[in-house]
Amino acid sequence: MKHLVSNILILFGLLLLVVGFLPPRATSAYDLAAYGRVPVQFGTRVLPLDSVARNTLRLFSSGTTLTAPSSTDFPDGLHMAAIQWFLELSLRPEVADRFPVFYVDHDELLGLLGEKIHPDPLFSFRDLQPHLDDIAKAAQLADDKKDAGAALNSFDSAVSTLRDNLMLYQRLCISFVPPGGQPVDDWKTWQDSLQPGSIAFTSQQAGRPFDEASLNAFLLQTKRYMQLSTAATVGLIPPLSGNTDTWMNLGEGALAALHSDHLSPVLLDYAGLGAALRHNDAAAFNTAVAALHQDLGPAATSSHIRFEAFINQVEPFFWGSLLYVFAFFCACLSWVTLGPDFRRGAFWMIVFGFALEAFGMFARVYLTGYGIVINLYSSALFVGWVAVLFGLVIELWKKNALGAAMASFIGFTTLAIAHHIPFTGDDLEMPRAVLATNFWLWTHVLCITSGYGAMFAAGFLALGYIIAGTFTARLNSCAAREIGRLVYGITCFATLFSFVGTMLGGIWADQSWGRFWGWDPKENGALLIVLWCAICLHARWGKLCSERTQMALAVFGNVVTTWSWYGTNLLGVGLHSYGFVQGTFVALTAFWATQFIFIALALLPRRYWRSQAALA
Repeated sequence: MKHLVSNILILFGLLLLVVGFLPPRATSAYDLAAYGRVPVQFGTRVLPLDSVARNTLRLFSSGTTLTAPSSTDFPDGLHMAAIQWFLELSLRPEVADRFPVFYVDHDELLGLLGEKIHPDPLFSFRDLQPHLDDIAKAAQLADDKKDAGAALNSFDSAVSTLRDNLMLYQRLCISFVPPGGQPVDDWKTWQDSLQPGSIAFTSQQAGRPFDEASLNAFLLQTKRYMQLSTAATVGLIPPLSGNTDTWMNLGEGALAALHSDHLSPVLLDYAGLGAALRHNDAAAFNTAVAALHQDLGPAATSSHIRFEAFINQVEPFFWGSLLYVFAFFCACLSWVTLGPDFRRGAFWMIVFGFALEAFGMFARVYLTGYGIVINLYSSALFVGWVAVLFGLVIELWKKNALGAAMASFIGFTTLAIAHHIPFTGDDLEMPRAVLATNFWLWTHVLCITSGYGAMFAAGFLALGYIIAGTFTARLNSCAAREIGRLVYGITCFATLFSFVGTMLGGIWADQSWGRFWGWDPKENGALLIVLWCAICLHARWGKLCSERTQMALAVFGNVVTTWSWYGTNLLGVGLHSYGFVQGTFVALTAFWATQFIFIALALLPRRYWRSQAALA
């Protein structure tokens, strides 16, 4: 009974750790899990349909679930997973057209759609269909401005994004079954026309008599599938030989029958899926899914495909963020109760969250074959993970809940930042050409991002010092010196890794671009971190500042680090501009403003601090 509360908290954290690994509860008679594991080629990757569904829905609406519209097809207000929505989009698009999935919240864009006030920012394709021409014209004007080198305003960006999303939606609708009519009948008509049409075509070319009706039907279908081969965006049929990595899409698969006189069984399986869904026959659908897996052969049983579908189910970063939230509140409660139970519970919750985040990051390494950090999204994950590691070490050493509070706050914040990074379609996309070398991804990039994580750990520890000293009377001289030593030690670590990472980056640049240093904005940002770390250390070594001023310098390190990490990307120039994202300037400015407020608090005269006596 001595540690009853902490044991309950640890069990609760353990429950959150394992809950994502439990098999999902079936919510439909259709085997959505099996459909979600079907492999396709989308973009540069072969991935399960569940990933395509999640990525597409997140691109359109910034979420991975949605609420079905009231209709005869679905129960009122049904909460749907992405794969259930994508099932309709891929096989029964006339139903999917009613789903509100397109996020529109720009006032001027709403005006273009005739919506002065719209209570819900989500629109269906059917809602937007009457305005497709207006959207296309406005987006073309934005394209013309961009081509002319003019700056785009927020409306230009919003309308271009909506145009691109609508185009992708329409291309997905025609990527799985032939549009219009019944897919099974469509394929039967094509197969029946192959032999007589080919004979008629050959006879016409040779100047012999031919059946004009057979030729016209054949040419009409051939033209249709040639158009589909350029419009369909998803590869459905695996390569027939090892000479290519490109999968055939719907139109290409149909035209391949010209040489083999029969359709790929994969296309027939998709047609069977569509027919079963249109007839609401779950048993026939499940049979067709099983046949599709069998006809896809080794591609369907690939360990990468099955593992990615499993990771989608587990959602390690979501459950990790929940653990960090609970851990933060437990750490705060430990200061109120002055007992070890909540502190111990917080520590183990962070350990579980840290383990989940590590599992998710290394799962990404396995799936991509590249390093941990390959884009802006993965850098946010790793920077936070490094800071959490520092917090765990501090908590294990000091046992005062400060490390736990810092670790849980940064862990949740960086996961939230990663989730809200403007999404471009696939956070597991292959790295840009300049990054496509594993040696430098595992050396330069990890060193630099480890330096980022250490700087944030030092900066947030300093924030804890300032908050405790300004608003409470609990920061005594012993605690103040302890935090000062921790900030100093972590700053030393940040200096080492930032300097080594910058040097490694110069060597990489010399190999890739033929110059060691080019004053690129990102390079300048890395140098700024090294210089600021040096300033912080020399100010302490030379006793040029008080302990409180040292904390202010560490907090300003948060500003320098976020500028190097994110701010330089906002410039959109330089050889490192592959990480450019829009829409983050306001968030960055707000963050910098809070840091300057804390710096001002740190520099207040001592009499304005509640913890006065202990501070120099």
